[in-house]
Amino acid sequence: MPIRPLIQTAAFEPEVIAAMSEAFEAALKELQGSGQHEGMREVIANRIVAAARFGERDPARLLEAALGKSRGDRNGVVASAPHQVEISMKLSARNAIAGTVIDVTKGQTTAHVQIDIGGGQIITASITNEAVDELQLAKGQKAQAMIKASDVMIATD
Repeated sequence: MPIRPLIQTAAFEPEVIAAMSEAFEAALKELQGSGQHEGMREVIANRIVAAARFGERDPARLLEAALGKSRGDRNGVVASAPHQVEISMKLSARNAIAGTVIDVTKGQTTAHVQIDIGGGQIITASITNEAVDELQLAKGQKAQAMIKASDVMIATD
């Protein structure tokens, strides 16, 4: 079964969908051999989609994310580098927009981070300088703008 029916294809470019499909099929093969295949399709697809939304494009690493084997996974805690630990989690923010950092401008306490999301559109986020340092944000880096708004206002002239 292909991954396409389980994802919103408009959210990903064709080469990303190809990488996701490759990882999905490989994950299903591996699980089939271990007898854990049934009922796992949607879980596997969701893990792959989540990793792709965070900018992962390598089929091997998408496979690791799908199977929960990501570089030292211990109950949702993933060591991505010797000095760094990421927490695997779900977010309530449903507006995750992938892009590329095009500028990081630090002020006294707050930084403005510009992310090119394609089509000539740029999202600018104001975050703390500490967050910029912790995320190691730099020009050219893949990133996601996670948008969570409790209100939407509309104005007219």
